[in-house]
Amino acid sequence: MSTENQRVEFIDEKDGKAAKPDKKKGSSLGELLSGNILSRDSVTSQVPYFFFLALLAIIYIANRYRYEKLVRQSQEIRLK
Repeated sequence: MSTENQRVEFIDEKDGKAAKPDKKKGSSLGELLSGNILSRDSVTSQVPYFFFLALLAIIYIANRYRYEKLVRQSQEIRLK
């Protein structure tokens, strides 16, 4: 058996328990301000939904402008 094929793994243990990462799971104000919260999978998976909401908002605004234009035209017709 050659020594090149052997693999040695070291595990840090404290008090008989495996070491846990220091990263907190909750979002904090620091993560929000630094922008790290936007790189999480939970936020990036919602990007298509945000685009859908933006599209609906644009359609809503365009519909409102179109309606106001029709109202102005109908008022001009009445005055003539």
